[in-house]
Parts: sequence; C-alpha cells; structure tokens
Amino acid sequence: MNTQRLKRSNKCNLRCSYCFQDAGEPRENELTSDEWLKIINAFSSHYRTSVTVSGGEPLLHSGIFDVLKRAKNNGLQISLFSNGTLINNEKIVDELQKWVDKIQLSLDGATAETNDAIRGAGTFENVITAFQLPKDTNISLDLALSLLPQNVEELKKDIDKLTQRISDKVNFRISPVMNEGRANKSHDFPTKKMAQLELREVLSNLYRKRLRTISKFEKNVKLNNCGFGETVVVSSVGDVYPCNVYEPKTKCGNVRENDFSQLLEKIRRYREDANVENIEKCAACDLKIVCFGGCRLNNIYRNNDILQPACSEETRKELCDLIVDKEENFDPFFLLIEGSGV
Repeated sequence: MNTQRLKRSNKCNLRCSYCFQDAGEPRENELTSDEWLKIINAFSSHYRTSVTVSGGEPLLHSGIFDVLKRAKNNGLQISLFSNGTLINNEKIVDELQKWVDKIQLSLDGATAETNDAIRGAGTFENVITAFQLPKDTNISLDLALSLLPQNVEELKKDIDKLTQRISDKVNFRISPVMNEGRANKSHDFPTKKMAQLELREVLSNLYRKRLRTISKFEKNVKLNNCGFGETVVVSSVGDVYPCNVYEPKTKCGNVRENDFSQLLEKIRRYREDANVENIEKCAACDLKIVCFGGCRLNNIYRNNDILQPACSEETRKELCDLIVDKEENFDPFFLLIEGSGV
C-alpha cells in the first residue's frame, strides 16, 4: 500500500472546465475535522507511508492544519494537492513547511490566456506566485498539467517559457484528462493514440530542455497493474475506494459504517485480484509487461467486469505501433517517461 488519499472536501473556489471531481460546492454531510483525525490515526496504525490531501481546494477548510499536523506527527509523508490560489503570502508558506513535504499545483497552459480560459481569470499569475513563495523551503514542488486539445499546441511550442516562470526544481506531471465529472468530448483527443503521440511530443520538448534536472530513473521496474488498489481513497463523505475515480462498483464501504481494518483488507484483495497475472486474457499476453492490463475501471465500463480486459486487437496494434515506432526522432526513453508522470 503506497498512500492514503483524503478528499478533504468537494468545496473549491475554481470551476475548471474539465474537473473530474466536479468540485465547487461542498457535498452534504461531509466528514468533520475530528473524523478526519480518526481516519489518520486508523491508517497510520497500519501503514507508515504517505498521505495525500486534496479536494476541491483543501486550504479553504477550517481544521486543515490540524489534519496535516496529525498526519506528520503520526510519521506520514504529506502531499498537498492545491490549485495554488490561496498560497499567496509568507505566513501560509511558513505554516505549510511545518507539516507538508510536497505540494502539487496545477496549470493548464504555458500562458495566462490559455490557462485562464480553462481554470478561471487570474489563476495563471496566482499559481506562478504560489510556486515562487516556497522555493527556498524544503517543500518539494510538482506542477500538474492536463493535456487538452485546447492547450496542446501551446505546450508543445512554449513549455520552456513556462519552466522559466517557475523553477528548475519543479517536477512535471503531464497527462490527458479523465472523462469524468465536468469533462466532456471537447476535452478529448480524437483517438487514444493521438493523445499518446501529442503527449510524447510535449514530453520530448520538456526532456530536451530540462535534461540537466533529471537525475535518475528506476530501471527494471515491473508493474502488475495500473495502480488499482495501491491507494486508499477516502471521499469527503467517508466513502472508501481503491482508485481516485469514484466508481460505485468498486466502493469498499464507508468509514462511518465499517471498521477501517476491514476496508483496508477489501482494498488489499482488490489489489491482488487486479494483478495482471491473475487476469486470464492477460496472463499469456506478450504485451502485459508494457500495458500491465490497462485501466481496470475501463474493464468495468466496457465489460462490467474488472478482470475482463477492455483491449482489442486494434488496441494491441496501436500499442505495438507505439513500441516499434518508425519515426526518425523516436527515443525508446519516452515509453518510460510517458507512464511515469515526469
């Protein structure tokens, strides 16, 4: 088990057009700060790994620093996923550096014009400020970029200009959006293959221009699934899932109704069942070490069965084409970084 993810609340001060959480207004009957403290205690009694606090926007909520403090005092590594708009003064940065190891902030363009059309007026410069304020602290900084048809050309062309506005120490995480929540067809590329090729080109530019900041990559890492069951996700109302997407068929229970140890055991069984070696169609496939069985939720969406792969012969062909690429500038290195969230 790698991490626990706490969806502190659905409340958010932004209305990003593609938000897979459909964040904005808080949900009815959200967990109290005291309940979150109990969840932290329960998780840390089983695992001393890490906790990610997200939202909505977690810094909007009273009691957030009590939760962060409890997690840190219980020996957990803490990541905070924020939209950055409230990290706007030295006082809040001083408080964050007491308890937080990593902050992930989000932008959706290399310029204010593109980003603000997606995330809201003024957010680009606010997030740039949020990157600058903690740069002299021990907090690790990540930038999450969602790849969209609306921003892909700008990112391919000007991603280096964006790196100049933030910091060489910032880690980039780039991925297409999930078609959940407020996301609609306008946020999709025509095909999955096109999305992968566009992502590769963006990463190629980033890799070439920031090579000196890439210090190491793990070698010979074998993945057994897409990450399903590796994370304990607790929603703002206490529902527990083995994935960041709230698929009702994978709900394990609720912290108000079920013993937490039993919930962890359900997630452990999910993780074992989802191992690519346990999926009949995948076990003998020569591509399983590349795709590790694909997204388990896609199996549910398409086949109503987590162990029934959603792939097809066309999917296999697309994957083979990506592996045996005939482009002159193809670098096998990108097969690694496309799946690692650079």
